[in-house]
Amino acid sequence: MTNSNFEKSNATALVRIRMVYSELGNNGTKIADYILTDPAKASKSSISAVARDLNVADSTIYEFARKLGFTGYKEFKNSLLREISETDDHGIAPGINEGDSAYEIACKVFDSDLVIIQDTRTLIDGKAYEEAAKSMLNAGVVAFFGIGGSNTTAYVAYHRFLRTPVRCHFDMEYNTQLMTASLLSPNDCGLVFSHAGSNSQMIRIAKMIRQRGAKLIVITGHPLSEVAKQADITLLATSKELLYQSESLVSRIPTIAVIDALYEIIQNMNPEATKENISKIEEALEEHAK
Repeated sequence: MTNSNFEKSNATALVRIRMVYSELGNNGTKIADYILTDPAKASKSSISAVARDLNVADSTIYEFARKLGFTGYKEFKNSLLREISETDDHGIAPGINEGDSAYEIACKVFDSDLVIIQDTRTLIDGKAYEEAAKSMLNAGVVAFFGIGGSNTTAYVAYHRFLRTPVRCHFDMEYNTQLMTASLLSPNDCGLVFSHAGSNSQMIRIAKMIRQRGAKLIVITGHPLSEVAKQADITLLATSKELLYQSESLVSRIPTIAVIDALYEIIQNMNPEATKENISKIEEALEEHAK
């Protein structure tokens, strides 16, 4: 069975592998490691050759390609070939090394951020973004949820969407987030941020939102995760680790881009109401500053 979160995206083979790596299982990670170690070799190898090198069945390689959203190994290999031909470094920004100068480190961080944004751009599903925007605009309340590092991202989104016609709600603490989720109705919407999609507290919140019949939008970097499986709509944001920066920390960069894109879509759907809200907020802040 193919991964529907990838079917309508232009995500490359290597981007897809990195995004689902933690959910691949033993044989899947063995195949992924083989491809990530030498993409050029994998792109020129037949399905039988890869299976023979890894001592697995041809069907295991086929199912691996299907799990990434490809129709089969041939489509996967063609995607890998295109990716390699379009970039010499396979889309991987150089890592930071001890002894690098401040200038070199700064350049590498910027280069890595650019790659992450470009990778996330290939994951855009226009229909999903449009459906998410309409769901938020039509909802009675849109509640934002996130734990740990994603808590900060959820607050950023809440702060951003206050300027739109969306009726926003946000709680910092997990217990109050869970309480909010339990009080949502079928007319409401929950926007969940979870990069790994495996946090037990976020899984519980996501399941609670579904139980209450509210629309569930999930922004994640792992489309096969348990949180993503609960979603009505999934918006993907990829990331890569850098030295001294965890994947979850780096993931905030493309996630903020997803938030900005969603904000602009909503603003474009109802520009007058957004302008009115911004005017009210600015007036209130000016009055408070006096």
